Amino acid sequence: MKKIHLLTALLLASCASAPKVPEGVLTPAQLNASRSQYNGQKVKVQGWMRSEFENYGLWESRKANQKQTFVKDCVSLMIPESMSTGRFNRRYVQVEGIFLERLPQNVVQLGGCNITKLQLIEGTSPIEL
Repeated sequence: MKKIHLLTALLLASCASAPKVPEGVLTPAQLNASRSQYNGQKVKVQGWMRSEFENYGLWESRKANQKQTFVKDCVSLMIPESMSTGRFNRRYVQVEGIFLERLPQNVVQLGGCNITKLQLIEGTSPIEL
C-alpha cells in the first residue's frame, strides 16, 4: 500500500512542475534578465500563462505566479484582438512574439504583470505543453 501512495505522490509532483524548456526557447525570467538584448526581437517563450480579465501575463512557473514575483518572473502579454487565448489560461504554453522592454509611448495596457511585454504574433497560437 505504501508503494502506491509514493507512486501517486511522485506522479502528482511531476505534473505540477514546469515542463523542460527546449533549446532556442526562452523563459520570462531569461527575458527580464536580458531586457536590452532581446528588445524588439522575435522570440519563442515558454511559461505558465494567465489570460483572463485584467490578468495577462506569461510567468516563469505557476509557483512564481503564486509568489507574485512580478519583476523577475513575469512578462505581460499583448494579445491581438483576433487571437483567443482563454483556453490556455492557467496552463503551460509556448508562444511566439516580439519582446519589448517597455510599452511604447501613448500605449496603455490594463492587466499586465510587468513593464516588459511580449506582443504575440497575429496568426500564431499558443502551444499547450
